[in-house]
Amino acid sequence: MRGANCDSDHFLIRTIIRHKISRTYQKKQEYKLRWDICKLENKDKKNKYQEYITEKLKKTERKQDVNEEWINIKNVILEAAKEESGEQRKERNQDWYNDECQIVMKEKNDARKKCLNKETRKNREEYEEKRKVATKLCRRKKREMWNKKIEEIKGANIKKNVRVL
Repeated sequence: MRGANCDSDHFLIRTIIRHKISRTYQKKQEYKLRWDICKLENKDKKNKYQEYITEKLKKTERKQDVNEEWINIKNVILEAAKEESGEQRKERNQDWYNDECQIVMKEKNDARKKCLNKETRKNREEYEEKRKVATKLCRRKKREMWNKKIEEIKGANIKKNVRVL
């Protein structure tokens, strides 16, 4: 597979293996929802969230059974969290991989394709140069991201902010 880019001078090989394996059926894992609580740091959003909960709790009828009452409260809080804060999505490398990295990687991939189509010394050198630039940029961005996170942790430790720490 000459088109796959794994930053090596080797090429990937693809094969099809047919083997009959018995399946083990496992229950699908349920992922715990993570709420985007950073949105609630804004006072307006936080007040809106609290008002939403109090309004919904006033509208729901009181139950005699404690379990049913707990289910009602839980549903109201979850509904308010969906409405106001939303679900937090964590994408891989979103902390450091930005448009600049994307452009450099695209240039590197284009140089590699050019080198694969017609391998000349010039094309190979150009690809090697683009590869070095892309690697340096990505390493620098990762290093900056980690340094920034370390500074945030130090600041949280100094301020005794355990939640951020």
